[in-house]
Amino acid sequence: MKIYKTVNVPASTYKSIDKTICDVCGKDVNSGLDCYQKSEVNVDYECGEVYPEGGSTEVTSFDLCGKCFETKLVPFLKSLGANPTVEDRDF
Repeated sequence: MKIYKTVNVPASTYKSIDKTICDVCGKDVNSGLDCYQKSEVNVDYECGEVYPEGGSTEVTSFDLCGKCFETKLVPFLKSLGANPTVEDRDF
């Protein structure tokens, strides 16, 4: 669940993500991380029509913390026969 805040800019306002809460355990996804650490989980499904001049899609997504991803989602998917792809990325 994404928690938004309204940001006031002279002559306009916009919404910005203030924090992201795990849909499973309810904890802040970035809790306990310092500015040099990263923990990002993307679980979403997008379907619809896409044409060169435009389109329309529907996105279903879940916000998960790394712990729930590792301890709940990965074991569940493995029990269904899925095997994750794990790769190291240096940049």
